Amino acid sequence: MLDGGRWPVKRVVGEPVTVGAVIFAEGHDRLFCVVAHTEPGARQPTLVPMVATNAGLDHWEATFVPRSEGAHRFRVLAWVDHWGSWCDSTSRKLEAGLEIDSELLEGVALLDAAAARLPRNARDDRNLLVAAAAELRAGGTAPMTDRGSDERPAVAGVVHASYKTADAGASKQADVLVERERALFSAWYELFPRSWAAEPGAHGTFADVTAQLDYVASM
Repeated sequence: MLDGGRWPVKRVVGEPVTVGAVIFAEGHDRLFCVVAHTEPGARQPTLVPMVATNAGLDHWEATFVPRSEGAHRFRVLAWVDHWGSWCDSTSRKLEAGLEIDSELLEGVALLDAAAARLPRNARDDRNLLVAAAAELRAGGTAPMTDRGSDERPAVAGVVHASYKTADAGASKQADVLVERERALFSAWYELFPRSWAAEPGAHGTFADVTAQLDYVASM
């Protein structure tokens, strides 16, 4: 951001915009953070997941690439990742040989809540979460470490997709002015009309300069 967001950041089409933020919450819960990037004329932003770049220092980062000219907008959104936090704590208890019956029920509740938040047209994602909840009810633990496949998304990814923007902690909105690629370059040519006379020793005029515009343009 420039001057606290007073002025837009400038880029050209295709030039990456890397957004960094310090994001933290009270306690030891995991976080899920995104950069919400809105193209000119778009109603809904594109959410780009952020990654922690410096373990223990709360630094997060994500990059988006503007594909069109105009005024772009972005802001950082962050949620407490209850599903990720549950996976961490439950996995540690499982590794220690402790009973996790009550924890599995808690996981079921988290998946059921995420499924209920999904839009109606996300039937496949909802079915994925319902199946994962059924596996936890049966005593299985595979959903905790599920990474998805080429055919389907990971359970955690679907849970994250269910998070509502209105429930996120949000940064101030920032603007990015995206211009054509040639905006990266500039050229100046300065001349003195009096020195451009057709005859040596004479005082040049604007008319003399006009006659040489093709030469100037060729440079």
